[in-house]
Amino acid sequence: MAKLFLDQLRTIIPTVEEHVSLQQPWTLNTGGVCDLAITVASLVELVRVVQVAQEYGVAHHVVGQGTHTLWSDSGFPGLLIRNHTTGVIVHAEQSLAVAESGVLLRNLVTTAAGSGLGGLVPFFSSRGTVGSAVLRDETIDGVRILNHVRNVTVLHPPTKIKPEPSIIRHPAKWLIDPVVRNRFLPNPAKEATTTRPVLLSVTLQLTHNHTPELFHRIKRLPASLPATTFGPVLDPSLRAVAKQSTLPSMLAWDKTGTGFVRKGKGLVSAQDLLGALGLLEEEVAVREGIRLARSHIAAGVW
Repeated sequence: MAKLFLDQLRTIIPTVEEHVSLQQPWTLNTGGVCDLAITVASLVELVRVVQVAQEYGVAHHVVGQGTHTLWSDSGFPGLLIRNHTTGVIVHAEQSLAVAESGVLLRNLVTTAAGSGLGGLVPFFSSRGTVGSAVLRDETIDGVRILNHVRNVTVLHPPTKIKPEPSIIRHPAKWLIDPVVRNRFLPNPAKEATTTRPVLLSVTLQLTHNHTPELFHRIKRLPASLPATTFGPVLDPSLRAVAKQSTLPSMLAWDKTGTGFVRKGKGLVSAQDLLGALGLLEEEVAVREGIRLARSHIAAGVW
């Protein structure tokens, strides 16, 4: 990467990692290497880093914890931006919570519960972030997160009409359109340099409840998937159907039927995992007529 670009990044975040492995236990240690990686802790840092990458024409991809990102084994020739923002503001009298996109779902659930607000309790079992869940249209135990979204704040890249980046607040109905959500996500069929909008924050409409009751429900929830298990969080009613789908020979279902684990000592590729997800989605669609929401976002060069 050009020295000038790196120098600009370091004026925002002093630590810029180079040649970073994308392998993680929750994707069974698949994935290649990215050129650069940086971690941001505030929306100001996130916006500035994205704008610098756009200014220098550097391919970039924003992730939260990365638990729902499936990186290709060829890696990513660009800048990985880890969004570790943590801000949550609760307006209890209006039953609203405003969460930055990097906030862990379990932290949002417990923060809201502390103010007597529920509605998203099943998402305590998720190991992902608010931004990931919203863009993937995640549903857990019949609760669809998009049904609770009131508005979103988005950083839009420059266009021919608007040559400067812009930050715009959109109503929920704008984001419910899957065509719009797909603009935020990488497309393996296109070049990695495609510039996309970035989700900054989400305002959610919650429901009033008694705080002790909410925490009692939270304690009774199942734990999130083990770190070494890959796969979607499926409703119990779909697990028996899902387990009938054919998996590549090096993968097997875990004991609970909620994800895939490595079978034996064979090597697993990112393409194997992507194929297994496709087979799972096809099986559920054929047998139940249900189209599963995207559990993982394929990123990098495929």
